[in-house]
Amino acid sequence: MKLFNYQKLFGAFTDAYQLILLDQEPSDKNERKMLDKAKTLIDAGWTRRMMALERQEEKSGEPVDFDAEREAFYPKLVDGKLAVPLQYLQEYMFQKIAALQNNTSIHNKQEVGELKEVYDEYGIVLTPQFKGLVFDFINWSAKDRQKPKLLVHAKDASGEEVCIRFEAAGELCQKFMNALLYLPVKQGTPFDLKVEAVDPAIARNAAGGKVEVGKYVNHNLVVTVNGKSHSGHPPKGTKFLQKPTMEYMETLFKQAQMETEQRLKAAA
Repeated sequence: MKLFNYQKLFGAFTDAYQLILLDQEPSDKNERKMLDKAKTLIDAGWTRRMMALERQEEKSGEPVDFDAEREAFYPKLVDGKLAVPLQYLQEYMFQKIAALQNNTSIHNKQEVGELKEVYDEYGIVLTPQFKGLVFDFINWSAKDRQKPKLLVHAKDASGEEVCIRFEAAGELCQKFMNALLYLPVKQGTPFDLKVEAVDPAIARNAAGGKVEVGKYVNHNLVVTVNGKSHSGHPPKGTKFLQKPTMEYMETLFKQAQMETEQRLKAAA
């Protein structure tokens, strides 16, 4: 399975499950600290996983092989190096190695460039678009101590499961669900998805306007189904909400979910 998270600074996705190869005993101080932090996060993740498995075992009555589950959960050695999923390393790379603040913008080219150098050093793949995904379903995740997220489940051309995760409060979450409402998407529908982060002032200035550059960032997407594309903006006359409430987003999710499910029933 692949789990994609949107990276605002690049207008692209990274796969949280991409394996990053690290020395077992790094000589670099920063890398050693990063690996120690990753091990702490992995241990905490295993604790949560074990609790979930215990609940599963109790509910189903079927015994769980905890040793096998633990072995599958923890990083493996690949050619003498430890293969660690990106999700346990990315925050350290962002905050410590690249030394960026959470409010860093795409306009800060120097700092964004420094993060890109870190990503390149570790071979992190940025994915600005997907082609030929097959839609499965959407879900809403609102776990404790985590920001709510929209989960888009699909399969790629090889049949591998793909989950694209949007922050519920983010611009792209609202746009994707709007696109689902207006495009004929249901389980089994092939679709393409393209995203970008841009400064809207650049295009306006090119058209002869005088707009301050560096004030705003637009996070855009285009969803394409059977040659028909949608940007996720509402119909003309309806305002796109820049700061929707979470209640609004949950309602929009339920509408989009119901619409895709009804289309599937109608096609049966």
